[in-house]
Amino acid sequence: MIRKKILIIDNHPLFAQCLSFYLNNQKNYLCKWTSQRDHCLSMIQNENFDLVILDLDMPVSEGFNILKQIREYSPFIPILIVTLQNESKHVLKSIGLGATSFILKSADPVDLKRGLEATLNGKSYYCRDILSVLANHYNKKEKGLSERQEEVLKLTAMEYTIKEIASKLNISTHTVISHRKNLMEKLAVKSQVGLAVFAVQNGYCYA
Repeated sequence: MIRKKILIIDNHPLFAQCLSFYLNNQKNYLCKWTSQRDHCLSMIQNENFDLVILDLDMPVSEGFNILKQIREYSPFIPILIVTLQNESKHVLKSIGLGATSFILKSADPVDLKRGLEATLNGKSYYCRDILSVLANHYNKKEKGLSERQEEVLKLTAMEYTIKEIASKLNISTHTVISHRKNLMEKLAVKSQVGLAVFAVQNGYCYA
């Protein structure tokens, strides 16, 4: 089995080393870590990592700057945020800068396992506390969705792709895109994350 290469970027060496040690003892992962901005960018440029685990608690907002620079250099590498920062503004800024998934250091260890698996498979993952933070931020109420819109909303929140939703509902991809656009306008959200948060908050699916 080919082990997935992971780079941990964290300002706290003890945490980074412990997490690296833990993941290196799993059969699926091969980890390296660093706490230096220049070093991490050099490592990403010179090594073929499958995933980056990034802490936002870097000096002078470096976490966000590093996230932005990683995305500029490597638009498609999955990035899992693992941090203590749980304010909605930090979560939303991270998502806006291109973070794939977001979990808290205070989350259950199973969230790390699920977050790694989902993110490496091209899906987003948010621990329950982060979904709650986002739900409080959006604080939306249901606005008379049609049955078809509810189906698209639920499948979108369950990480189905546009093509998969179209196949499951026996409709065209164009129709799915149209439903998503209408849902975002009706619910006043700007992304798939917003749709997922609304779906969880209103009982269409569960985190």
